[in-house]
Amino acid sequence: MGKFRLTVWLCLMILLFLIIGFTYETSFIVGIDKEVALVSSSFQSDAATTVFLFITNLGSWKFVLFFMLILFGYSLYKGDKVLALFAILSFIVPRTLNFMLKEFFARTRPQDQLVPATHFSFPSGHSMNSFVFFGFVAYVLITYCVSRKAKQVVVVVLFSLLIGLIGFSRIYLGVHYFTDVTAGFLAGGVVLTLLLKIHQRLTDSAEEKRAHE
Repeated sequence: MGKFRLTVWLCLMILLFLIIGFTYETSFIVGIDKEVALVSSSFQSDAATTVFLFITNLGSWKFVLFFMLILFGYSLYKGDKVLALFAILSFIVPRTLNFMLKEFFARTRPQDQLVPATHFSFPSGHSMNSFVFFGFVAYVLITYCVSRKAKQVVVVVLFSLLIGLIGFSRIYLGVHYFTDVTAGFLAGGVVLTLLLKIHQRLTDSAEEKRAHE
């Protein structure tokens, strides 16, 4: 992706995020959130709740920390200090930014929760954090582990499905609005894109330096 297209893409994601963030109290946004909540609640059952509790836990900080340590260990095994650093950043950066955004927008959570949730609602932390971390894991797999195009597509599809299900689980469990999750994905998309571009630039610089030694 060229620099101009990348800049436009980032600006569009940021703009849409800000539009949602500053209009979530309007009747239009409230109406969208209510409609999605009604649809998600229409097929609630004990079995579905058990499944979505498991899925939502995959996006919790404990599970992501566990996966991050595996990625960190893999990076050290490869002797790739840059990758090890970015494995940590993919865990820390979205969480820090998400906390700051929640404090700034201070949106209260939905009332009808199937599980208790605290702190503010906007943007969804599970959605944002999962988008960044699991998106970075997919990037690592495609870059370092999977060479065939067909397998790369499978990796992208599977991780996209995982991220999407984690986001939907937050709506199903009643702890987030649809626009919280959407904004979480948008913010996560911005963070992930920037992390990947910086990682690629540092990696290319390191390879060029080794080539001239």
